[in-house]
Amino acid sequence: MKKLLLITFIILPCIVLGQGKVFKAPRVRRYYEGYNDCSYQYRFNANERRTFFPFSKAVNVRLISYHQGENVLIHITEPGTISALDHIPAEDTMQVFSPMAKSNFFINYCRVIEMRDLSKRAIDSLTDIMYNVARKPIKQPDDYANPGVKCYMPANAILFMDSKGKVTEYIEICFHCHKYYYSSSQTHEIDYCDQKWDMLKSFFVSQGQKFGIIEQLNK
Repeated sequence: MKKLLLITFIILPCIVLGQGKVFKAPRVRRYYEGYNDCSYQYRFNANERRTFFPFSKAVNVRLISYHQGENVLIHITEPGTISALDHIPAEDTMQVFSPMAKSNFFINYCRVIEMRDLSKRAIDSLTDIMYNVARKPIKQPDDYANPGVKCYMPANAILFMDSKGKVTEYIEICFHCHKYYYSSSQTHEIDYCDQKWDMLKSFFVSQGQKFGIIEQLNK
């Protein structure tokens, strides 16, 4: 009898707890068309945008396109110079960006295909896209999820340079995958809504940057 009571006291709490526990299926998140659309929202004038890091610290802003592969024929172009055929040496395994010290990055120009230094007017146009184009002010559903793309193959970047030509910060962009990388966590927040990618593409192309956007290298 005592053994029966002991077994009952052991099993009964397990039965009660088991009955009270409810297992819920994981919530499925979905992408809703239009909930990541952009709209133009004039929030910051040109002077205000120039105070945003890293634009605030840059004496010169440069766009580049580049290739990460090895031993590939490329055309290096620069405003004011003639396009010249060159190649990435097979032994060159150095990546495009190499940190040297805080706010100091070495750029492997052997891998750079196109580059353009921006005028003040062009910089204002770029920051207008970056900071005045944002997600439409509509509430997203609780189960909303932006599917994104898993790949990351950057071929374009914005360089921020000091008076000596040293690259102090950069923003790396993968137009194909809709992803980006900031060299500093201090970079002013940018809202990457859907149509902004096409706007940035158009801006880069207007500044002579084609590779990584509308052209690929011919091996």
